[in-house]
Amino acid sequence: MPNRQRAILILVSLSLLAVASFGLALMVGSYQVAPAEVFAALLGQEGGAGDIVLQLRLPRALAGFACGGLLALAGALMQVLLRNPLADPYVLGISGGAGVGAMFAILIGLPTLGIDGLALRARWARCFWSSGWRMAMAAGHKPVCC
Repeated sequence: MPNRQRAILILVSLSLLAVASFGLALMVGSYQVAPAEVFAALLGQEGGAGDIVLQLRLPRALAGFACGGLLALAGALMQVLLRNPLADPYVLGISGGAGVGAMFAILIGLPTLGIDGLALRARWARCFWSSGWRMAMAAGHKPVCC
């Protein structure tokens, strides 16, 4: 078999395998969904499992496929740029640098700052939309928040 036909056959086989695994990701879970219900949900028809497929399983499957594809692309690019078929993140120290960066962020408290920032933002949003804040601003007073 010539190389071009073999490459096309492999590409078509891998594409069909990817579509089959994506469909399986939409069907399998704690609540089994039939293939007909998955197709109905993807086509926009109302069904019992439509919410499960469209709101839970489809975003997870898309994120998984995107993450896997980007990791494969990053690995292929690293091998091409370094001209080394055995290249991995440890060659350039990327993994060690990421570990040091994560440790430094934890030591200075960046995760806590992010969580506190989200809580503070939610508190100010709740205060902003309360009627007391708008009445205080209309009267020319500085509002006292929650």
